[in-house]
Amino acid sequence: MPPSAGTGRPPGPMPIVSPSSGVASNSNIALSRCPLRDLKARGDATAILSNGSPKMLAAAVETAGIGGHLDAVLSVDAIRLYKPRPEVYALVTERFKIAPGEAVFVSSNRWDVMGAAAFGFHTAWINRTHLPAEYEPPPDAMLAGLNEFITSAP
Repeated sequence: MPPSAGTGRPPGPMPIVSPSSGVASNSNIALSRCPLRDLKARGDATAILSNGSPKMLAAAVETAGIGGHLDAVLSVDAIRLYKPRPEVYALVTERFKIAPGEAVFVSSNRWDVMGAAAFGFHTAWINRTHLPAEYEPPPDAMLAGLNEFITSAP
């Protein structure tokens, strides 16, 4: 399914996968609640996919107060491999029973976006500091923050 023009997102509801570094453990925790709430309100599934341990992720999600806005919190502990290994991104497709092209992966880590894109996810890179895109393949969208993802989506 091709992305919607100018948005970097395919049309329709799908899981939005955000690693913990892009949502639960950054300095914009309070700002993350509203975008996640808005995604859930329009019917999107949401998840965190992280190299962190389940215990660390549970604490971050609780501290951020975003647990009610997430459908899954996925940790590499389940497979004992780390991103950007494709087996890690497969945790998402297995959990949600979708093809890679049915998910949008949002991260502030460019290397993570590269791994997700190589796996077949649609991607959005949260590039708060306007760094150069140093890895291939490029992200489908480059955004200043998670709020911009919500406003650019169809």
